Amino acid sequence: MVTDKDGVPFLHYVASEGLLDVLKCVVMNINGHIMDKQYHDTYGQTVLHYAVEHIDVVKYLINE
Repeated sequence: MVTDKDGVPFLHYVASEGLLDVLKCVVMNINGHIMDKQYHDTYGQTVLHYAVEHIDVVKYLINE
Protein backbone atom coordinates (compact mmCIF):
# COMPACT_ATOMS: atom_id res chain seq x y z
CA MET A 1 0.00 0.00 0.00
CA VAL A 2 1.32 3.43 -0.92
CA THR A 3 1.99 5.71 2.07
CA ASP A 4 3.12 9.27 2.58
CA LYS A 5 6.35 10.23 4.39
CA ASP A 6 4.57 9.87 7.74
CA GLY A 7 3.36 6.35 7.00
CA VAL A 8 -0.27 7.28 6.31
CA PRO A 9 -1.67 4.98 3.60
CA PHE A 10 -3.28 6.41 0.48
CA LEU A 11 -6.50 4.65 1.44
CA HIS A 12 -6.75 6.75 4.61
CA TYR A 13 -6.68 9.97 2.60
CA VAL A 14 -9.38 8.64 0.29
CA ALA A 15 -11.58 7.83 3.30
CA SER A 16 -10.92 11.15 5.03
CA GLU A 17 -12.09 13.00 1.92
CA GLY A 18 -15.22 10.86 1.61
CA LEU A 19 -14.32 9.56 -1.84
CA LEU A 20 -16.52 6.46 -1.69
CA ASP A 21 -16.26 5.50 -5.38
CA VAL A 22 -12.46 5.69 -5.26
CA LEU A 23 -12.41 3.71 -2.01
CA LYS A 24 -14.59 0.98 -3.54
CA CYS A 25 -12.29 0.75 -6.54
CA VAL A 26 -9.17 0.44 -4.39
CA VAL A 27 -10.78 -2.12 -2.06
CA MET A 28 -11.78 -4.28 -5.03
CA ASN A 29 -8.14 -4.41 -6.12
CA ILE A 30 -6.31 -5.11 -2.85
CA ASN A 31 -5.47 -8.48 -1.36
CA GLY A 32 -6.78 -9.04 2.14
CA HIS A 33 -9.35 -7.31 4.25
CA ILE A 34 -9.30 -3.53 4.47
CA MET A 35 -9.13 -3.61 8.28
CA ASP A 36 -6.01 -5.84 8.34
CA LYS A 37 -2.99 -4.54 10.24
CA GLN A 38 -1.16 -3.78 6.99
CA TYR A 39 -3.73 -1.05 6.32
CA HIS A 40 -3.23 0.79 9.63
CA ASP A 41 -1.24 4.01 9.80
CA THR A 42 1.85 4.37 12.01
CA TYR A 43 -0.39 5.21 14.98
CA GLY A 44 -2.57 2.12 14.53
CA GLN A 45 -5.52 4.03 13.12
CA THR A 46 -7.66 2.29 10.54
CA VAL A 47 -9.40 3.64 7.48
CA LEU A 48 -12.54 3.78 9.61
CA HIS A 49 -10.91 6.32 11.95
CA TYR A 50 -10.25 8.60 8.99
CA ALA A 51 -13.73 8.16 7.51
CA VAL A 52 -15.62 9.22 10.64
CA GLU A 53 -16.99 12.43 9.10
CA HIS A 54 -18.43 10.64 6.05
CA ILE A 55 -21.34 8.38 7.01
CA ASP A 56 -21.60 6.74 3.57
CA VAL A 57 -17.95 5.71 3.74
CA VAL A 58 -18.35 4.49 7.33
CA LYS A 59 -21.35 2.35 6.36
CA TYR A 60 -19.42 0.88 3.44
CA LEU A 61 -16.41 0.04 5.62
CA ILE A 62 -18.53 -1.59 8.31
CA ASN A 63 -20.28 -3.77 5.75
CA GLU A 64 -17.14 -4.57 3.75
